[in-house]
Amino acid sequence: MKCFKCSKEKSTFRIDPFPGPLCNSCFVKLIEKRVRKDIRINKRFKPNSVIRVVDDGSENAAVSIFLTKKIAKVIRSKVIVGDKGECDIVVVPWNLDQEIQLQLERMFTSTKSEDNTKEVKLLKTVSQKEVTMFANIKDFKFKESKPYNKDITDFINQFEDNHPEIKFSLLKSFEKIGLSK
Repeated sequence: MKCFKCSKEKSTFRIDPFPGPLCNSCFVKLIEKRVRKDIRINKRFKPNSVIRVVDDGSENAAVSIFLTKKIAKVIRSKVIVGDKGECDIVVVPWNLDQEIQLQLERMFTSTKSEDNTKEVKLLKTVSQKEVTMFANIKDFKFKESKPYNKDITDFINQFEDNHPEIKFSLLKSFEKIGLSK
């Protein structure tokens, strides 16, 4: 089967909510475009800033480092990888699944969020499955990350089988009511 987007290469992935299967290069471009759009709309990065990316060795960190370096070239910013160093912005290795799990747990337990304005969750619009596919396509070395809350993960994944766009819908709802930034 050919790629839905470019019709050239053999497709290997089908991701929701995209209407057809994608080849590796179109999949990577789609994820990059989604992340850049989130950065642009929410004004997450400023030109000429120092951006630190936290590296925990996970696929989330590997993809965050790659995308941050790519974006930093465009906005003429410096990237530091690691847990220490003076910076204007901190990119944490955090994806859509983890954000949904955290916000649902906060709702269930009435826990308030900490407001860290320097912190950016670069992969907040990218699911765990998509992050892992991206890391594998790019041949990144990583250790697999654990779910933030296994019970909530299982619940959401089971729900997603019947409602494919539920994670994106939940994220938008959390953003509207001010839980997720």
